[in-house]
Amino acid sequence: QCPAPCTVMALCGTSVSAPVLQSSLPGRKASHAWQNVPRTADGTAKDVKDVSVAVVGAGPVGLLAAIALFRRGYRKLRVFDRLPEPPPPASSTWGDGERSYNLGIGDRGQSALRRFGAFERVDKWSQSVFGRKAYAQDGQPPSITLKNKPSPSRVIARDRLSSCLHEELRTSCPGVQVDFSVECGDAAFLENGAKLTMQQCAPATTDAL
Repeated sequence: QCPAPCTVMALCGTSVSAPVLQSSLPGRKASHAWQNVPRTADGTAKDVKDVSVAVVGAGPVGLLAAIALFRRGYRKLRVFDRLPEPPPPASSTWGDGERSYNLGIGDRGQSALRRFGAFERVDKWSQSVFGRKAYAQDGQPPSITLKNKPSPSRVIARDRLSSCLHEELRTSCPGVQVDFSVECGDAAFLENGAKLTMQQCAPATTDAL
C-alpha cells in the first residue's frame, strides 16, 4: 500500500497497483517488475493497459512517472500542472540566474533516466560535476572536495529538467496529454478509482513597481 498515493498521481477508473509508483517514491525499494514486462524493440510494453491514469504535477517526478507508465503499456494518460508550460530546453531563458535552481543527478538518478529512455535528452543540457566547492565562511578558507566516482554527477536547472522530460514525453509518448495552468482542487479516492476536481489557474500577473 502506497503511504502517499496523491503525491505523484491520482488514478481515474480502475486502480493501479502500488509497485508502479514504488521506484519514484523516497524511501521505497524500487520495483523490478519493469524488467519482466514483455516489450517491443523500442522498449515499449507490448500489452496495452485499459486504464485511465491522471498524473498530478508536471515536475521531474510526474513527467518521468508518465513516461514510465507509457512504456509499461498505459495509453490513457493525462498530466496536469498548475504552472504555465516551461520554455523548451534550448531557450535562452535558462541563462537567467533567477531560474538557476539547480539539481544534481547522481548515479541512481542517471540510471532511472536511462531506464526510461530520457537520459540523452537531459544529458545534452546538463553540466558534468566531479566534486563540490565550499566557499569561505566564518574565517575558514574555501575547500574543494573531489569524489572518485565512475561517472560524474549531472547538474541542471530543475525547471529545465522538467522541460527536457516534457519534450521527451511529447516526442516518444504519442497521445499523452499535458495540461498546464490547471490546478487540482480536490481528489476523492473511491472504491473503484478516483474523482479529480480540476480548475483553470488565473494567468500570472506582474505588479506595477
